[in-house]
Amino acid sequence: RMFSTIDTHDFETKVNQAVKFLQGGDKLKVSVRFRKRAIAHPELGSELLDRFKEAVSEAGTVDKPAKMEGRSIVMFVSPKAAK
Repeated sequence: RMFSTIDTHDFETKVNQAVKFLQGGDKLKVSVRFRKRAIAHPELGSELLDRFKEAVSEAGTVDKPAKMEGRSIVMFVSPKAAK
């Protein structure tokens, strides 16, 4: 779970943890929560999930694309099949 105003280092930490989980064979549910008036700019959350998708593209693929659910945007990522 991330917030729409996440800092660069925090984002990199989340990506590293996600890659570790994907390499272990686990699926991920990635969500971006919006606080207070940040809900007025959902494009920021979409851009954040696009960056996340690019960062974990070596270890996983997107099962379900980003979708707005209440005050958050949710995306599901599964590990790539072992070759």
